[in-house]
Amino acid sequence: MRAWKKVLIGSMTAGSLAVIGATGVSHSAHAAPLDTGLLSYHISGLPSDKTVTIVYSGGVASNTGGSAQAKSGSMAFVHFLSNHSLEVQSSHNSVLTADVNETVVIDAPAITGDADIPSGASVKVLPPDSDTFVDLSQGHFSIPTGR
Repeated sequence: MRAWKKVLIGSMTAGSLAVIGATGVSHSAHAAPLDTGLLSYHISGLPSDKTVTIVYSGGVASNTGGSAQAKSGSMAFVHFLSNHSLEVQSSHNSVLTADVNETVVIDAPAITGDADIPSGASVKVLPPDSDTFVDLSQGHFSIPTGR
């Protein structure tokens, strides 16, 4: 069973910071240990009116919100979705560079999923308890959690 809640951050310009929470319920068929961790995304070169979408298919029992900060350009929105996905869209006429932190409940040694990254953009993520960024590319990914 999953409860779905969309959390929306409206338009944000460089230097803006938003911290939000999301609620969700997720029941897993297996009884793996759960641990809260922070996924720190760095998105750069996101073209005007384009969206980066990250959809988790494994390793994330739930997500509880996060924060976002535009470093340059502006964001049209950031969605932390309790159906295990994250969306970040740049504003019209603005190439976006941003940092997005998402708090997730981890239930596996790796977080897997699919990324939709528009041409020209780059996305990297700092896994929980790590000091090394993982580059994400279009398509399937696996992020080690150190669990």
